[in-house]
Amino acid sequence: MANKLPVLFLSHGGGPCFFMDGEDLPVFGELDKHSRGAEFLRSIGRTYGKDVKTILVISAHWEASTFEVSYQRGEPTPLIYDYYGFPAETYSPHLVYSVGTDLKVADRVCELLAASNLTCRKTDRGFDHGVFIPLKLAFPEANVPVVQLSLKSDLDIATHVKLGEVLSPLRREGVLIIGSGQATHNLREFGQSSGPALPWATEFTEWLRRTLEDVARKDFAASKKALLNIMNEAPHAVRCHPRIEHLLPLHVAFGAASPLAPAGSGAGSNKLVVERIYSQIVIGSMSLDAYAFH
Repeated sequence: MANKLPVLFLSHGGGPCFFMDGEDLPVFGELDKHSRGAEFLRSIGRTYGKDVKTILVISAHWEASTFEVSYQRGEPTPLIYDYYGFPAETYSPHLVYSVGTDLKVADRVCELLAASNLTCRKTDRGFDHGVFIPLKLAFPEANVPVVQLSLKSDLDIATHVKLGEVLSPLRREGVLIIGSGQATHNLREFGQSSGPALPWATEFTEWLRRTLEDVARKDFAASKKALLNIMNEAPHAVRCHPRIEHLLPLHVAFGAASPLAPAGSGAGSNKLVVERIYSQIVIGSMSLDAYAFH
């Protein structure tokens, strides 16, 4: 039986920040190409790339009325530079990521969703920066094909946890599932660059850490309930996520790693271990926290 791959949640930063010099845009000085966050993302391929045949990314930057999957027949898949006001070198032709879409895995995604009565449409949309920014750092050779799956625009938390559960069998099929979002995402309340972390951002991220890491020590159903109700239970949740599209990729990752999800024939361990693999708050309130679900 094939090994069951972990599931990752990555905070992808601000636009193309990890490919900039700090002096180009001083507010992102803590997030430039020399930063701790950039170095962490560069380590992902080395740490989690073994046995990976395809990468499936659920990005905060694609919403559709029903779930949609990228289905680009040509290679490389076009990139969507969906950020604005950044230096010229962070756009084409200077910043590129020449990777193709794995159509067989895209078909498999639609098959899994259909079997669970979730509608899935194929589209020729390119990869947005929630895909190519972290992957260009993590897998710079661009030698692992990619599939992108949208969020559903109703942003319902339970639906996205279920989506993750439905995708879980892919973990035994060589597919690395990555939720690409942001642990906090309030663009209106940044603090000072290089300043201290704001208390409300810290309190939220620590609640999130405790809730996720407690899965291994407490009843799984109780932890899942807390995550489903995160916007009411977590301190400062609405302030950290005025809109929850950057949080939902974490819920998809959680669902995909659920011990109750059907991760292929034989299921596997009934214990979920969650590890915070990176932690940093920059610009006062932007958390770059990342998690691995085993």
